[in-house]
Amino acid sequence: MNRKLPVIMAGAAVLRIIGIGQPLWYDEAYTAMLVKLPIDRMVAATLGDVHPPTWYLIDSAFCALFGYSEMALRLPSLILGLVAVSLVWRLGRDLPENTRIVATVLMAVSPFQIYYSNEARMYALLTVAVLLATIGIMERRVWLTTAGIALTLLSHNMSVIYMPILGGLALWRLGPRKALFSICAGSAAWVAWLPALITQAQRLNTGGYWIADVTGNSAISAIAQLNQLMFPPFTFDWIAPANLLISSALIVFPLIEAVRLRNRFALGMAALAFGPVLVGLAISLIWQPMLLSRSLIGCLPAWLALIAWWITLPRVWNIPRIAVIGLACCTVAVTIFAYFQRYDRTAGLLETAAWLSTNSGPDDIVCHSDNSSIVLMTYYFGGRTATLDVDASLRRTINEETTHAIGIRSVNPAQCDWLIHINSPLMSRDIAPFVERWLVERNAERVRTIYQSRATNVYLWRLH
Repeated sequence: MNRKLPVIMAGAAVLRIIGIGQPLWYDEAYTAMLVKLPIDRMVAATLGDVHPPTWYLIDSAFCALFGYSEMALRLPSLILGLVAVSLVWRLGRDLPENTRIVATVLMAVSPFQIYYSNEARMYALLTVAVLLATIGIMERRVWLTTAGIALTLLSHNMSVIYMPILGGLALWRLGPRKALFSICAGSAAWVAWLPALITQAQRLNTGGYWIADVTGNSAISAIAQLNQLMFPPFTFDWIAPANLLISSALIVFPLIEAVRLRNRFALGMAALAFGPVLVGLAISLIWQPMLLSRSLIGCLPAWLALIAWWITLPRVWNIPRIAVIGLACCTVAVTIFAYFQRYDRTAGLLETAAWLSTNSGPDDIVCHSDNSSIVLMTYYFGGRTATLDVDASLRRTINEETTHAIGIRSVNPAQCDWLIHINSPLMSRDIAPFVERWLVERNAERVRTIYQSRATNVYLWRLH
């Protein structure tokens, strides 16, 4: 083993371990609720979710050994994030050593990869799955390709966007017969899950899923999603224009060079880096919005490998490349710094849970006008939470199958002692007026502002 790899891996581990103890946010608390369930109820709950059960089964096994703390819930992502760094090293094994080192270092310090290496969700798993499939294709290993395709499809509900590109690369490298075998065998388990996926897709098409429509200039929309892979959105607003400029340059210059030199490795990486984005964009425009930066996380290792290849080309460096690389290094440094100033994704709910622990009675029931706040409160506040059982049409961030499997209670408003009410554009138009009239009738007292912005207000009400 090259002596430089352990040094890179040690640095990657330090960057990822720093944030592993942060409080959970909504998606992670949702994971925590599912992995605590028995296997049969967990699978039943995922039937009403938007993802296959693979990640929840993996996280459940870890939590059974190490408990259900924030660190234990994130441990699989941390391990998989480090595996992904080592796989980038493996991906470049036939490249010059300096190219291999640059690609692996970029993967190790990528703020996007660091973030999802300590989030209790399936994005580190998706990264590893796509890398395994890519390495299998590039090394012409049929069974590794098959396993990578299977894991890719079973790791995320939007992973199908990778299949046209992986399939095309497999045909190119493996030949029709071996490629067809890998694709069919790798898709077998996903086909078994397909009826549940179709049900999920139908719900997304009618149930207010929150991914925004692709509007305006679609090319700019796609570049914006790619920009977030290189420079995540949880950074200071003032660096956004520079980020967009840099990420655009890091698409154009390496791509032009790959086409000019007709380098097979670079062209393959370019296809995997940008192809799934175009597939997702096409699906978003034709059917259902699905273009979302974090679902494109499997594109990032290929993009970083392409950038590393471009940076280390054995020729005289020109001014544009030096300028782009220098500006990119400065922006990445600022972005990493901004990442470690992690903003509060819990929107004040943790502080509210602590306040209620002191100021509420042992038998008090804390109700929620929307399911999106109950998940975190269930993790941090325990079982004294419930949703409102009302006739109005609630926007359900968790549908009935999942709610029933998890065991979230729905109670009559008269039984509530406290209410956490979210009023935002995502809320059902029916529920907000109902709740506001009901608060007046109950002579409710607003005791805490949990979150407040131009579009969204979240308050805690004491019900008299």
